[in-house]
Amino acid sequence: MDTSLLRTLTDFGLNDKEAKVYLALLELGDGNVTQIAAKTGLKRAITYIVLERLMEQGYASRTGRGKVLRFTAADPLRLFTSEQTRLTNFKFMLPLMRSLYNTPKAKPRFNYFEGKEAILTVYSEISRYPTAKFISSIDRLNSFVPEEVERWLTEYQNENKDHESMHLLTDTPADQSAVKTLVRNGQQVRLMPKGVMLDMDFSIYGEKVAITSIGDPLFVVVIESQALANSITALFSLLWQTARPVRGTTKK
Repeated sequence: MDTSLLRTLTDFGLNDKEAKVYLALLELGDGNVTQIAAKTGLKRAITYIVLERLMEQGYASRTGRGKVLRFTAADPLRLFTSEQTRLTNFKFMLPLMRSLYNTPKAKPRFNYFEGKEAILTVYSEISRYPTAKFISSIDRLNSFVPEEVERWLTEYQNENKDHESMHLLTDTPADQSAVKTLVRNGQQVRLMPKGVMLDMDFSIYGEKVAITSIGDPLFVVVIESQALANSITALFSLLWQTARPVRGTTKK
């Protein structure tokens, strides 16, 4: 195998075995595990494991031809695009992270998650806190993670959640429909002015702030910092005062 190509792939982030299998797939066009193992010099069992990892990352796929499983590599442009997307997302959040990094006191902790499953995990964590504050668009969330919206509203209906969350929602039909469920279950809800739309979802819970991109790509940055949580809470309070109250909620 071309050592310079292998080095390029490992520099990109693949480990040695992943680079060998991916390059073998490129050279073969497509192949079964026996052919790929022979090409790479890896054992068949190891080759299966590496192929599964590459498929999870979107860098390989099954071709589905015939009874014997065959595999093919994703276009190398996909690797470049994937890396470019991660860099773009990181660059977007860089100013906020740098401002916190330069704070002389205790530095905050950051976690970046990409993809629907990771985002659902973060929302599951938020639901376990007794209180939370949300600046959300149910309309937008329902377009990308409808299962999370449905689960969330169902929990409010069936589990009688024992907490006092506050929700700032957009004034859209989808959000107005969700308001009924939230208010019936003791949640405080206000609607932002008509025409205000959100591409980001903000959640404040405990010492954490979660900033979710509700678009393509889906990603969320969770920042653990009491100072930041306090500051975002203050901004939330200002927005809350200007938002339209919904009947059945209490004022805070």
